Amino acid sequence: MNNVQVQRGSKAVSVAVACDFTLALVKGAAGMFLGSLALMADSLHTAAQGVTLWKTGVEEGARSQGNRAGKRMQSYEVTMLLIPLVLITLALFMVYNRVGQLWSGSPEAPDSFALIIVLAALLLNEAVFRYHAGRSKANSPLLQAHTRNHRAGIYSSLLVIAGAGLTLAGEYGEVPVLLYCDLAASLMVYALVIWRGLKLLREAIYKEDILVEALCEDHGMDYVETIQRVYGVITVEELKVQPLGSAQIQLEVKVSVNPLITVIEAHEIADRASRLLQQRFPQVTKIQMITAPYETGYPYKSNMDLNDNNLPTLPQ
Repeated sequence: MNNVQVQRGSKAVSVAVACDFTLALVKGAAGMFLGSLALMADSLHTAAQGVTLWKTGVEEGARSQGNRAGKRMQSYEVTMLLIPLVLITLALFMVYNRVGQLWSGSPEAPDSFALIIVLAALLLNEAVFRYHAGRSKANSPLLQAHTRNHRAGIYSSLLVIAGAGLTLAGEYGEVPVLLYCDLAASLMVYALVIWRGLKLLREAIYKEDILVEALCEDHGMDYVETIQRVYGVITVEELKVQPLGSAQIQLEVKVSVNPLITVIEAHEIADRASRLLQQRFPQVTKIQMITAPYETGYPYKSNMDLNDNNLPTLPQ
């Protein structure tokens, strides 16, 4: 994927996240004024969708930016522990209130305008999803996350429509049992919110550090170029990057040096290379540097060999 596609995809994700949070506020306010319990629950689910999509966007940005995203990723990790806890707590609190309403008496039907709000939000979500799909490469991580979000949002909206619609039908048809459908739909949507919050919390606790993953995958050549700038290093034979913890990595490096220098001089070269790496890359906290004599190998020979052998050094 080229840079233009990445920028267009990131912009589309930002639009989708802003749309989710805006719709969450609109649905919450409309649910309170129109008396729709399911619509209020759907507002929390829409906010959870926005958090999930924002999470994917931040992680993809960290993979592309590498060590430049270090400070932001540290605050992101704390945020992604707090947000799921807030979502789960709010959902459980609302479930407790709804169960209390269930036993307190016959619930009231919401205003019919609530159905219009849900349908309008559903159409707007579809338009934003089509916009994102048209500006992103197929099978990109951001588009896949948005696809899952979009599908879950459709399920949640259908529950709200079914709950509000059946409740209104129960009021008009004087069927008392149907008056509980909006309340039942709200409980099911809150269950979806709790499930999504638990999933986010699990990913935040058990997932591998995104920044470390990015550094391990994308910055190997930066480390090699830095080592090769050290005077006395001929080539970098091996380079292994291993995660140590949050935003910390370990390098295992094998470099080749002049075979005619002393062991002390080789150690000095290794020390200079280690210091330069840690100065340029703060995330590198531990380095194992191994020096080995440089071997040219066949068909090349050293000048010392030429003094004793007049045969050509290249195959004829």
